[in-house]
Order: sequence, then C-alpha cells, then structure tokens
Amino acid sequence: MSSTPEAGRLLGRYQLLYMLGQGGMGEVHLAKLTGAAGFEKLCIVKMILPSMQSDPQFVDRFHHEARVLVQLNHSNIAQVYDMGEVDGSLYMAIEYVSGVDLSRVMSHISQRGAVMPVPIALYLCQQVAEALGYAHRKTGPDGTPLGIVHRDVSPQNVMVSYEGEIKVIDFGLAKSSARAKQTLPATVMGKLGYMSPEQALARSVDHRSDIFSAGIVLWELLAGRSLYPGGTMAEMVAQMANSSIPPLRPVRPEISPTLEQTVMRALAKDPSARFTR
Repeated sequence: MSSTPEAGRLLGRYQLLYMLGQGGMGEVHLAKLTGAAGFEKLCIVKMILPSMQSDPQFVDRFHHEARVLVQLNHSNIAQVYDMGEVDGSLYMAIEYVSGVDLSRVMSHISQRGAVMPVPIALYLCQQVAEALGYAHRKTGPDGTPLGIVHRDVSPQNVMVSYEGEIKVIDFGLAKSSARAKQTLPATVMGKLGYMSPEQALARSVDHRSDIFSAGIVLWELLAGRSLYPGGTMAEMVAQMANSSIPPLRPVRPEISPTLEQTVMRALAKDPSARFTR
C-alpha cells in the first residue's frame, strides 16, 4: 500500500504520520498516540471527511463498525482503541498490524510461479475461521446474540503480520441484529469475487455467508488462482450468484479427498448445505 508522509499533523491525541489511503468518503492514516512519560503507540486512524457527515447512512455505518468492533476482543481481530470527533471530523483509532494483507502474499507467490504449501494455507484460514466464529457467536452484556456477519471476508481484509499473526480487519460492512432493520435488502454489499450467492443476489444473509467467503479464500490459496475469471461488474455478480466451483484435486493432486470435500461443503450454493459454524 502506498503511503504519503505528513508533517506531524495532529488529530486530537493522535499525530498523523502517513496517509495510507484516501477516497471521496474518508482517509486512512498511520498515526502515533502519545501520552505522559514518553508513551507512544502506533495505530491506524480512519477519518470521515467533514463533507460526508451530512450523509446519515454513511455516518451510521461508521458508528456501527466502531460499536461492533469494540465488543470483539479476540487475538485474530484488529481491535478498536478509540472513537471521537475533532474539528468536525469523526475518527476511529484501530490496532496497527505491522505486515501485509493476504492479497499481497498471494500476489507475491503467484509472481514467483509458485503455490502456497497446503499446511500454510490451512493455518491461515484456520485463524480466519477462529476470528469469524468468535464474531458469529458473540453475545451482548445481557446474553443476547449480536448476530454479527462480516459480509466482506476477502484476502484484502486479512492482515498477516511480520511476526506471523493473522488479523481479520474492516468490519465496516458488518451486519448485526442491531443494524439488520436499517439495512436495505435490495442493496448488494461486499467485495467482487468473494460474495456468497445469496449476498450477490441481495438476499438476506447470515453467518453462513461468511463461511462461503472464507471458503473462496481457502480455495484460491490452494488453487493458486482466482476462483472467478473476472469481467464487468454485472458479469462478476452473475458468476457469484450462479457459483460454479471447480474441483481442487486436478490442480493440486496432493490435496486429500477429505480436504477437498471440506472446501466444497463450505462453498455449497445452498446455505443449508454448508457448515453451521
């Protein structure tokens, strides 16, 4: 990810060091939190541009992401440290993961003409599954299930640290029981190439949609290529909605029949045929 140095710009308690990304809706910065006795801590600061704060739906999504993440305390999920407003800009401070996202790992392996070893692919996806399973099972203080569904599981949202830690990031599209009534059923939300069939068709989704998306990630790690060949947005949505999954063993003969069956079950078109957790 490209970054742009900044001249020590301050946002409340945070010193913005590098802009990691910018769009029409907001900015993402590498920042440093400073405190007494020389205390310093690197973090990621996500900001909503002042011009976007007039969009109540966008602001609600930002608030929702913070409310969801602050309740998730798991070693495989990037933590939210803080949320606030400075000079008309809403911000959220999130755990900084020193590493790269999984899509860059996959790209590097592909450029070398290699494939990821099966045990490493399984380890990576097992850690992702631990994070998602925890989020799916999470309950509120009163024991009521939160009904969290990430809805954007993809290699771009899996960070691999230089120390070998795996962190799921970006719950910005997450659905929960608290937000379900505010989500338009006819809105397609997610990343092209990684949506479940029901998600691509803008139908109601539950945690099994995340299981399908995680299954795509595992399939691609094992096959060494993208599941869908690409195309226009309409063509990609059609491919995801129809979801024809090629077998893995013709590509990787060392994959056991049991592993292939496991991946294919996670990628069943009918949610009721997938794993329940």
